[in-house]
Amino acid sequence: MEECKKNMEKESFNIFNQISKNNTQLIRLKKACERAKKRLSSLSQTKIHIGNYTFTIEPAEFIKYCDELFIRLNNVFDDFITKAKIDKNKIDEVILIGGSTLIPKIREIIKEKFDKSKVKFELDPKEVVARGAAIRGAKFVNISSVSNIKLFDVTNLPLGVRKKGNIFAIILPRSTQIPKYKTETFETVENNQTKALIEVYEGEAIENCDKKNLLLGKFEISGFPKRKAGKVKIEIKMYIKSSLLLEITAWQKDNESNNEKLVIEKLNDFSKILYQLEERQNRISFIKNNNYNNIKFSIINLEEELTKQKGKKSKRL
Repeated sequence: MEECKKNMEKESFNIFNQISKNNTQLIRLKKACERAKKRLSSLSQTKIHIGNYTFTIEPAEFIKYCDELFIRLNNVFDDFITKAKIDKNKIDEVILIGGSTLIPKIREIIKEKFDKSKVKFELDPKEVVARGAAIRGAKFVNISSVSNIKLFDVTNLPLGVRKKGNIFAIILPRSTQIPKYKTETFETVENNQTKALIEVYEGEAIENCDKKNLLLGKFEISGFPKRKAGKVKIEIKMYIKSSLLLEITAWQKDNESNNEKLVIEKLNDFSKILYQLEERQNRISFIKNNNYNNIKFSIINLEEELTKQKGKKSKRL
């Protein structure tokens, strides 16, 4: 989409100016780019039409524009193999999930990373998602025909707490198999500190975690004895249950009766709900801005029309 806008700016600044300032047109441009991306999986050329502007794109150009993303994808594969602690040669099958795996360049990268004979290219990536959902539903209602299939939930992103200096301390790493619990020890950072605020985050940013990661919840534990910084130890336990219920418990290490707990229901759903709310707010913002622009242009058109009418009357007189 950014490359399309750059090309548009070069070829026709007037069209670029009209589209870049109109949120409705920008949404249409984004959708047109997405359609073009899908068509390039099977065509040698396609066109993006938006208003009076037409942009022709070929697979080679698409690969060039997305080169940085493809490099990052390579890194994702390497990171996955390393963190999973598995031998790549011991993987039995590689199943492609989601529409993006239909992109030829992505399939080419997968062939280079894994044994081609183990990659199930013949399966429809969209159908795989539906099958997985059906199996998951069958497991929930205990249908016997899927009793021999094992499904494992994992954490989508690292979970942890914020430390002094907005540093993210990870307790449960990304892709931790659920259910799972883990305890980490922390300490006071000030002299005579009698309480601590526990802020629970989900994300991958280590620095500035309060701005870059998602805050899931917070609670306070108090009643610490007045001692020098670092002398009071605080244990924090994170426990994700099979129901995706996340429990965070904090207590003073030498006084377990002094403890506090936070429970976050449906961890993954919670993240999705927040994302959906953000998307909805963005759409509302687009609508508001677009309505403002429409009203503005209507007033301008009305003023022009009135000016023309006044001009006609003057000529008659």
